[in-house]
Amino acid sequence: MGTELELGHDSRLSIPDHVLTRQAAGETVLLNLDNEEYYGLDGVGSRLWELIEAGTTYGQAITTVLDEYEVTREELEADLMRVVNDLHANGLVLVDPS
Repeated sequence: MGTELELGHDSRLSIPDHVLTRQAAGETVLLNLDNEEYYGLDGVGSRLWELIEAGTTYGQAITTVLDEYEVTREELEADLMRVVNDLHANGLVLVDPS
């Protein structure tokens, strides 16, 4: 994978036009129309995707998920950073560092 993203509290994540999303069997299924590959998110990844769709900032997403799951802030930030980096590397999310 490439270089890790620098995400700040005000970074805005958005979904490119070439990505389709569907819910199936408790999982969020993503289709990247550019490379015709499917990706799956469950649990916290699916919740993060919902927040991206709602237009929240990265910091707002951390705060929201922290309130909903029993996890430390450090663990959550590491997990979300990994998911966002993976989504970005696969062309599934855009990052505006604002």
